[in-house]
Formats: sequence, structure tokens, C-alpha cells
Amino acid sequence: MNDEAQVLARADEILPNVIHILPIAARPFFPGQGVPLLMDAEYWAPTIEAVQESESRLIGLLLTEDDEAEKTTPEAMYRVGTVGRVHKVHEVDGKLQVLVECLQRFRVEKFIRTEPPYLARVEYLREYRGKVTEDIKAYALAIINAIKELLPLNPLLQEELRFFLDRFGPENPSLLADFATGLTSATKEEQQEILETVELLPRMEKVLTLLSKELELARTQQKIRNTVEERMEKQQREFFLKEQLKVIQQELGIAKDDRTADIEKFRERLEGLELTEEALGRVEEELEKLSMLEPSSSEYQASLRSRERFWDIRVPKIDSIFDNSLVPRPSWSPGVPPQHRKLVAATHR
Repeated sequence: MNDEAQVLARADEILPNVIHILPIAARPFFPGQGVPLLMDAEYWAPTIEAVQESESRLIGLLLTEDDEAEKTTPEAMYRVGTVGRVHKVHEVDGKLQVLVECLQRFRVEKFIRTEPPYLARVEYLREYRGKVTEDIKAYALAIINAIKELLPLNPLLQEELRFFLDRFGPENPSLLADFATGLTSATKEEQQEILETVELLPRMEKVLTLLSKELELARTQQKIRNTVEERMEKQQREFFLKEQLKVIQQELGIAKDDRTADIEKFRERLEGLELTEEALGRVEEELEKLSMLEPSSSEYQASLRSRERFWDIRVPKIDSIFDNSLVPRPSWSPGVPPQHRKLVAATHR
């Protein structure tokens, strides 16, 4: 690659060699991108105002190693970034919404101002805009094919890719490589390495490596999703089949639902008890209430757990029966030993 085959992003524009710098913590941005930025208005308003007052309205976006841009210093910032033009600025709830059109790579030569608003002297890195060779075309097509493989695995990329392919193709290999990098979930350090690789073929090789990793990750995620969905579908299918089987068995009279089984169980346990008319009426009233509830409802389960229905309907205690005059208390002759009385009482529990 020779210097004659390299030109600036905008040949008809002379970019200033001193620009304001805006540190970015999340990830670097690439030429050709339109970037919506959200930042703290109080902290960054002086920087944005200075950019808006300048003739070029240019700002340098520079990745920082720190997790928060407000806490960074020039020492923590990478030296290669992307210069962009500020188009729109809007303040909402203490936040600045700034739309930046990214234009070209630059390298910081020296920080002129080391406190916000940062100022730096920069040089612009020329990008390849020459003839598309067979090697470049082959890499470009490989990148496009890798992106297309990602689409079924990540439908969220479809609109973004369609927008890009409408504007660019293999004849724009530099922009294509940068665009593909932005589609990946690569770390900010990995993306910064792509930004710093100005020479085209080595950059495209690195981008293909990132896309291969992204494809492997997407396939693994898809496999996990499919496994989970299959398991859920199997469980749902088994549930519906069991419910259908219950309905068929009930219609044929060979099975009872849970509610019928519970009520019959209560009646069986009450068969050995001699109840007064008042007690029997209460039992029937409670069973009638139970029969009107759905077994799957919380009210039904609560009724089974409640002390009144549990003891008064399913297994009445002999003492509670005596206390409520449900049955006459037996009269013991003086000669019946206490252990025999306990045994008889136990048979009524």
C-alpha cells in the first residue's frame, strides 16, 4: 500500500490538527458510524459548548481504560480514536443527547489541555481508498458471508445490516471491516485493536477472527435456547396429555378427579362415626362447599389445610366431637381401666 492510494475521509475538507477530546468508556467508535451519545450535562456541557462554538464542530472520541469517563485522565486514554462532527445536541433531565457523525481515525500527538474540556494536537490516519484487489475483495466477501450467517442467529442485526448493505459493499472494504466490528460483542480492547490497525488487509483478517468467535458464541447460545425450548415443550406436552387422559378416564367412569377423590375419602372416614343430625348437617354443608371449588385453586388448597375442615371433616378428633356434642359421650363403668379407655378413644381418631 502506498501513500498515493490513501486519502482522507473527506478530500475536500481540511481537518484541524487541534480538537477537543471526549473520552468514551464503553467501546470505541469507527468511521462511517452515526453515534448517539448520552452524557452527564453538568460535567460535559463545557466541552460540547466549545465544540459547537468552533467552526468545524469536530470532536475526538477517545476510548479510556477507565470504567467511567468522568473519572478518567489523559494517561488512561488510548492514543488512537475517531474524529466526528457534532450535529444535534439536546438536554433532557440533566443528560446531554449528542448525535455525532464519525469521520476518520486520528492519533493524539500531545494533550494541550489535560483537564475538561480536553484539547489535543492530533494527526489524521489515512485510510485505504485505492483499487480493490482480488485479496481485498476475497476478504470483503468473507466478511459479508460471515455477517449473513449471523443473521438467523441474531435477528436484531437484520435492520442494521440491510441499512449498511444499501450504502456499502465489497467496493468499500475499510468501512465494511469497521462496520462488521461494531456488530460483534467483542471487548472494548479487542475493538480498539481493530481501530488502531489502519492497514487494510491485517485489519480485515482480525475482523474475520472476531466474526468467527461471534458465530461460535451465537451457535452455542442458539443451541442452549433450543434445548430449553424443547424441554419446555416436552413438559407442556406431557401436562396436556395427562389432562386429556384424566378427562377421558372420567368420562369412561374409570377415574375420578382430585375433588371427587377427596370428598369420597372424607365420606369413607366418616362412615365409622355416629353423628348427630346437627353434626351431619354441618359435614354435608362443608362437603358441598368443597365440591364447588376447583382443585387447582388456592381456595381449594386452603380449605384442605384449614384446621376446621381438616379436623371437622376428614378425621374428627373424639375430644372435639364430645366438646361440640356431635355424638353422645360414652359412660365408663368404674371397672374399665384407663388404658382401655385410651384404646377406645384412639379408634375414633
